[in-house]
Order: sequence, then structure tokens, then C-alpha cells
Amino acid sequence: MLVFRTHDNKYAKIEILYFYDSPEPQPLEGDYGSFYTFNYVYQSEEGNTMF
Repeated sequence: MLVFRTHDNKYAKIEILYFYDSPEPQPLEGDYGSFYTFNYVYQSEEGNTMF
């Protein structure tokens, strides 16, 4: 789980659920490489760290 503080002193929490990496060492032309699946919560109250 990762927690970030934004530039305006608000917070976001991110939970990484799944990570998929391309089997190729170098992505081929047109490939995107790696992919994440995640959940997130954004706390819009300034300075509030309770989620």
C-alpha cells in the first residue's frame, strides 16, 4: 500500500492488486510494457489523514 500527499496537502492511498510485466525483455514496437491493477482512495479534506 502506498500513501501520497498532494501538493495542496491532501492525501491519496493506493493499493496495488496486480502487476503484469511483458514477457519480452524489450517491449516490441506498439507494446506498452507493464500494467498495474489498483484501487485508490482520495481524501479531499486538507490535512485529514484518516481514510
